[in-house]
Amino acid sequence: MERGKKKNYYIHLESGKWQKVKGRKVKIKGFEDLDLFYHKEDGYYCITEGKTGSLINKSEFLDIAKEQAQDMLTKAKIKGTLAKAINEAIIEYGLSPRYRRSKHE
Repeated sequence: MERGKKKNYYIHLESGKWQKVKGRKVKIKGFEDLDLFYHKEDGYYCITEGKTGSLINKSEFLDIAKEQAQDMLTKAKIKGTLAKAINEAIIEYGLSPRYRRSKHE
């Protein structure tokens, strides 16, 4: 189980709005350079990319969510679409409010 204090993170909703959630940083082997976190929603552990608030995947169990996220991220990295997807999401929706706020603090 991941340790650490819950912090405020943001997820990007289909409506285009941002929602603040309590989450914890998560490290996934091979992707330590990404800002990844998890939070619980409707009984599922949701793995999310922090700059964009984009959901990577979810599962009823954190270990399975992490394994599946690693598989998905690895496939995207191999295809060369991972960085592109993150950059496109930032261009379309902007950075997470957590990033925007930290620039001004």
